[in-house]
Amino acid sequence: MAVANMLKLKLIGVNACQSELLTALQKTGTVQLTASTEFEGGFKSTQEQSELKNKKERIEQALLLIYEKRKALGEKTAEGKAVGITYGEFVSITQKEKELLQTADEVKAKIKKIACLKAEILALENEINSLQPYLLVTERFSDFKSTLKAEVRLGSVDKKNAVKLTEKLSSLDLATAITYGGDAPVIAVSVIFHESIKAEVDAVLSECAFNRCTVTGEFTATEKTSELISKVKALQNEIDNFEREIASLHTEEKDFKTLCDYYLVELEKVECANNFTRTNSTFYLEGFVPEDKKEVVEKALECFEGSIYSEYAQIEEGEFAP
Repeated sequence: MAVANMLKLKLIGVNACQSELLTALQKTGTVQLTASTEFEGGFKSTQEQSELKNKKERIEQALLLIYEKRKALGEKTAEGKAVGITYGEFVSITQKEKELLQTADEVKAKIKKIACLKAEILALENEINSLQPYLLVTERFSDFKSTLKAEVRLGSVDKKNAVKLTEKLSSLDLATAITYGGDAPVIAVSVIFHESIKAEVDAVLSECAFNRCTVTGEFTATEKTSELISKVKALQNEIDNFEREIASLHTEEKDFKTLCDYYLVELEKVECANNFTRTNSTFYLEGFVPEDKKEVVEKALECFEGSIYSEYAQIEEGEFAP
């Protein structure tokens, strides 16, 4: 395989044209820049990359979330596939940057909202589960209230403890228990007793792991469960709508990918620039150019005439060249 002869490019330019010049060199695809030689009076400076990285991450995250939602809905995605664009489309993507970043932030906000809605659903489902033992109770929770002399307790116990509870309470005068049967492992029990035997009843309830009901209100367990299920369905509809809205943004996929690549190129330019030696008004770069591509590079640099000085040199013996 033939190896191209390489030339070393040395270039001094005014700081104002640095970004455009690097873009021009990148566009040729023929220059490999290296850390430039330091000289007296020159210095290295580090340009900030955090803002570019933050923007790139915002766009990448939005694109990933769109893919995830489309997959969840059973839709096909173009994840990992290359997008063909012209150079003009590539550089003009900055005209849509503000809009695309706003869309990316909206996707993130929707995902956050979905997480909050799911947390609400989980809380409601836990409440629904807590009402399960009381579905066979036809009275309202507010009906289970004590009087001046009689105590009323509503709660639940494991089905295996229900028999034990009723037997122990039946051995006490002035106490009775009503169980609300069913095949569930935990069933509801209401206990009615005279206040004078409160200590004895509490001991039995504790021994049988009686879990006192904390629900109050002018409704039955069935009514409350129906209300909670309706709330869950409404919240799930909100989630579905948000997910469909996110998935519909696949129309922005090409622009998202292009903007990501644009940020990548800009980050590469910053990384290159951080290797330059510079003065307060100029920068100095070095790089390697294939000898047969010298004219391509010179053509790209023509528009910077008056703002740069460049020269080419043969590679010195023993010097590494790509």
